[in-house]
Amino acid sequence: MAEAGEAYWNPAEMGEDRIAAFDEMRSKCPVAYSDRLGWSVFRYKDVVAVAADPATFSNVRVNHGESAPAAMRGIPLEFDPPEHARYRRLLMPLFSAGRMKAFAPRLRALAEKDLKALTTGDPVAVIASFADPFPVRVICELLGWPHDDWRFIKRMSEDVRIAMAERDANRMAAAHRAWADYILPVIATRRAKPADDATSWLLDQQLDGQPLSETEMVSILRLLLVAGHGTTTASLGIIIAYLAANPDRQEMLRSNPDAIPSAIEEMLRWSSPLAGMQRTATSDTEIDGNAVTKGDRVALMFAAANRDPEVFPDADQCVFGRSPNRHLVFGSGIHSCLGSPLARLELKIVLTELLAASRRFELAGTVPAVDPASWPTNDLQDYSIIVTR
Repeated sequence: MAEAGEAYWNPAEMGEDRIAAFDEMRSKCPVAYSDRLGWSVFRYKDVVAVAADPATFSNVRVNHGESAPAAMRGIPLEFDPPEHARYRRLLMPLFSAGRMKAFAPRLRALAEKDLKALTTGDPVAVIASFADPFPVRVICELLGWPHDDWRFIKRMSEDVRIAMAERDANRMAAAHRAWADYILPVIATRRAKPADDATSWLLDQQLDGQPLSETEMVSILRLLLVAGHGTTTASLGIIIAYLAANPDRQEMLRSNPDAIPSAIEEMLRWSSPLAGMQRTATSDTEIDGNAVTKGDRVALMFAAANRDPEVFPDADQCVFGRSPNRHLVFGSGIHSCLGSPLARLELKIVLTELLAASRRFELAGTVPAVDPASWPTNDLQDYSIIVTR
């Protein structure tokens, strides 16, 4: 068996083509150890197996061997069963099919407005002009918060990301205090004057017959604000870049808009917006013959699993119409993305509206080969396109 003291790979030295690096790790060393991430699993079957075993692989955030206090964890993502199930059942109606259908016209109006930044006819930076602000503004629309807060939310989310990456408990505590200072006045305002938004909806919910506490409200809203936009920004960047570089695919989707949802799923399988997420071993165990010790971190490398040729024929090709397509873009197991219905709706509406508002769009220069962008670093680099109306 392999020992955790041996560093099999260094995530900081993957180079610019991360997809190629993940593909190589999956084929040559599918379970690997690094000082930075602990154990990493790259094959589809191993990722799914770890995700399906929350008793052995906990999702509670750990900093230097200590579990984060409950008040500093995001509900429901950073809780294990049975607490996780209670909170997730409570929140699932927020992203129900009915609520998403009712929200779609507001989302479409926001997309039509924000896409004007891309359709000037001049070279426009996709991330800075559209993909960065739009998903945050969608979350603000859902929660009923000012759209202009998107820059503050983006900056605060980055503080949390850095604190998590560095496992800096003091920085994380400071970020959480800042979030509470931001969120609590909004809660007070909605208590006094409810509105037709998700924040007021949360205030009406009960858990085991009791209203949510302010600590629970802050935790839920903080997670929605932090986790609800980063991967969508990366997804928009991936989709627009791919189609700008493949005009034939643009034309196919313009002439067959019903194919847009499945095309989105395949583009994101092919170039995942989220590299992976971590778990912590709750007991001594093993993964494919590798000894994993209680307390070891285990990274589920979704981006590598999504290109596993054992599951996806021609995995390195973006195959529109792929069926079945059992990708892990939105995770796997009990912690699969709660907000995936909103993310899918956003991406479908944006792509539909962009194709309808243009005759073509093309790259102005090259796209940096830094994919996936969201984890463990945040190196999503901008690129420009020219849209012809």
